[in-house]
Parts: sequence; structure tokens; C-alpha cells
Amino acid sequence: MTSSETSSRPRPWWRWPLIGCGIGVGLAIAITAVIVAVLVILGLAVKEAVEEERVATSLALGEPATIDGLQVIVDRYEMSDTAGGAPPSGARFLLVHLTARNVGNVPIDEYLDRSIQYRGGEVGGSFPGGSQYPMFDPLVRLFPGISSEGWLLFEVPIDLDLSEVSVAIKLGPFPPKVATWRLAEPENADGR
Repeated sequence: MTSSETSSRPRPWWRWPLIGCGIGVGLAIAITAVIVAVLVILGLAVKEAVEEERVATSLALGEPATIDGLQVIVDRYEMSDTAGGAPPSGARFLLVHLTARNVGNVPIDEYLDRSIQYRGGEVGGSFPGGSQYPMFDPLVRLFPGISSEGWLLFEVPIDLDLSEVSVAIKLGPFPPKVATWRLAEPENADGR
């Protein structure tokens, strides 16, 4: 067989659709890989942005944290069985005192979200208290140089280990800026 005889032989028709399918599958795999890479990068960027919004973690009582011109200090706490009426069975009241001061140059009109963190989860809610403990108004309206203070009241388990409790204050839209205070060090969990 000569070379002119081989080149004149017809090629099977089914090769072209297979080549086209192979190219299509290859392109689909490449596009999927690019999309997955972009989603992973975006996910890491969002995670990093959320983590950067933590203003301060594990502050000790009395240490200030400044969140967008608002200086917040959690400075003391008290345990009570009567501060907000009678607690439910198996619970006590934990009162936390805080002060918020506008250290910026513009008025602040924000809602402070506050919570108690205990063993990795939130415990209780904030409830109105009696006149013995003036409550902190979570809707902060402060002009520059002005401060507000008061107590937060939470229902907590009666056997609460204070060395595992922290107070979290959140301010702003998603992701909020967060500061947390430890109520007690493990070796000093019996006092203020």
C-alpha cells in the first residue's frame, strides 16, 4: 500500500463526535475547578473578615475595649437569688456591671447586643432587674465625652463555674464587632 492509497481511505465518522465530547468534558472539568477555587477563596476571605471583627477577647474585669468610638468596660459582677424576682428552680441571677463611654467625635446611637458565654454556648437572657440594680439600657445614645452605666441581669445555672464564664458585647452590623471579658481566672473564681 502506498501513501496515496492510505490517505484516500475514508476516516470513520464517529471520531469527530468523540473528539467534540472529549473537549466538552475537559472544558466542563476546567470550569468546575475554577468555580470551586473561587468559592474556596471567597469562603476563606469571609472567615478572615469575621475573625478580624473581634476587637478583644478574654479581657480581664476592668479592662476597656473600644468599638467604633465606644469604650466599654465590664468591671464587676454579683451573684443574687433575688435581684430580678425569684429565679427558676436550679438557677440564680448573675449581675454584670458595665460602663459605655463615647470616646469618639460623633454621637453614637447603637444597640449593644450582650450575652453570657458558658462552656461554649450562650446561657440565659438579659432581664429587667429591681431598683437595687439600675439596669444598663442596651440602646446606647451618647454624645462625645458622655458615658452610661448600669447592670445586666442573666439567669444562670446554680452550679455555674465562674472561671468558665465570659461576657460578650457586640456592636454594629454583620459581622458585628465583639469584645469579651472573663469574669474570673480559674484560680480566682470566688470574687470580684
